Amino acid sequence: PQERGEEVFQAALHYLAAGDSHRGAGALFRLVKSEGAKKERLGEAWFRLGEHYRETGKKNEAADAYRKCMEFTTSFAYRAQFQ
Repeated sequence: PQERGEEVFQAALHYLAAGDSHRGAGALFRLVKSEGAKKERLGEAWFRLGEHYRETGKKNEAADAYRKCMEFTTSFAYRAQFQ
């Protein structure tokens, strides 16, 4: 299951890098809702979801995602505090 979580995380990063934020966000959402995700990836996943929501005008969803990000001790938690 953790290998699958890493595959989903990498797919999300590739979608985002290719400019397909909707597919990237979909993959990130699946990742954060799965039980196979590594904890160190979840902070980044929540942060990137927050960024997607912010960029698409979904302020409440962005704020929720940033708050979830801050539950994980990563550099992304620090960044989420300023969003």
